[in-house]
Amino acid sequence: DMDAEARVAAFDEAPIANGPFQIVGEWNHNVEIVTEYYPDYAGFDFPHAAGIIFQIYADENTAYNDLLAGNLDVMDNIPSEQVPNAAADFGDDYQTSSQTSFTYLGFPSYLPELTLDIRRALSMAIDRDLINGTVLNGAFFSAKSVIPPSLPGYREYVCDNWEYDPVAAKELFDAAGGWTGPMTMWFNSGSGHDVWVEAVSNMWRETLGIEEFVFEQLPFSEYLPVIDAQEITGPFRLGWGMDYPSPQNFLEPLFASYNAAPVGSNNAIYNSAEFDAALAKGNAAAVDGLDAALPDYQAAEDILCADVPAAPIYFRQNHFAHSG
Repeated sequence: DMDAEARVAAFDEAPIANGPFQIVGEWNHNVEIVTEYYPDYAGFDFPHAAGIIFQIYADENTAYNDLLAGNLDVMDNIPSEQVPNAAADFGDDYQTSSQTSFTYLGFPSYLPELTLDIRRALSMAIDRDLINGTVLNGAFFSAKSVIPPSLPGYREYVCDNWEYDPVAAKELFDAAGGWTGPMTMWFNSGSGHDVWVEAVSNMWRETLGIEEFVFEQLPFSEYLPVIDAQEITGPFRLGWGMDYPSPQNFLEPLFASYNAAPVGSNNAIYNSAEFDAALAKGNAAAVDGLDAALPDYQAAEDILCADVPAAPIYFRQNHFAHSG
């Protein structure tokens, strides 16, 4: 018999779940995951395919080219730079749909130079509408909140810290002492983040006067361990997708003190007793239904906006196509 640790390791390489497909062999890292129909599947949504092969790409543009060439059947995350071409390339086989995941820049609490006023200035110096309308070809939606537009409790305006105000940003930045030396920006490679991260750095250069930037980009499999080890040395890019339709799912996993990485997904290592208390109050009220919890969840979001442990950048939209 394997011990518990060995069983967990084996599950990581060949997981067993409850869906209509089962893995064939093991996860072929950085290449593919092959699955086949599971004959004893007990569900009702029987598949029309004998199996699915999940191709793993280091760069999403390579995947797009494979889709164009017919070497990939379905792609559910068309790169934003290809969005202007997708309708012409695929016609009716290209579609869009809404989703709730969002992308943000996190500010690690363990970096003393990222003071509250510096974080506020950095956030207010980001023109999210310009990034999403121009740099990302209108593929997504500007994020000025952490609660997505499709969920109850969403507000277009939360507080000034997540709005674009270059004049106020510069005043705050200078009063806080500015920035010494290069600023390091961290993001995962191969997913098109270099374009908008560079745009943010240009805004910070022009609005705040930060002169030098260093870009640290790693494959996602290498990126997360660096975050978990608290070895990030500047603002970092991450995102979050919904597990269940509640604002709580965008508040507690990402910002509750007891979910600090590596245990959870609070990767900024944000720690606020006031936020935790507002969140707990909302969770208690949710027993009577989500509507009862919304004021407390919004109060928790107000605290986040005041403290700026992260700067929301955009809410995603699905752009997907199949090769015919």
